[in-house]
Amino acid sequence: MIPMLAAPPEPLSHASGFTETGDSDFLGTGLISRSVNCPGEVVVLLAIVGVAGVALIMGLTLRAPALIVATLVVIVVSIAVGSFLDLSVQTTIRSTLYLVIVTQIAYLVGLAFAVLRRRPGRGR
Repeated sequence: MIPMLAAPPEPLSHASGFTETGDSDFLGTGLISRSVNCPGEVVVLLAIVGVAGVALIMGLTLRAPALIVATLVVIVVSIAVGSFLDLSVQTTIRSTLYLVIVTQIAYLVGLAFAVLRRRPGRGR
């Protein structure tokens, strides 16, 4: 009797843009069972991390006019990258909004660290 080979599992589609398959690829350990199929999501994630880092450093060293310029640069670059990657208008607007919000929050966190660092110590 010849053993039947099982067909590969059908990928399960999720609303977040990735597909899940039943097989694992990482040295057979089962550590990775999902793969990201949307390069736009990876680009947006990297952009969020990069913008947060730059805005944090800006908050530590620069003041409000630099934040205004950085926000405008984030908006222009985000729209340009969204059109280059052929992302939908809704996705481009959403990612631009996320990046602007991350820029503002990271700047405020950096500014708070700068204020705390320059604050004179009590009782010294």
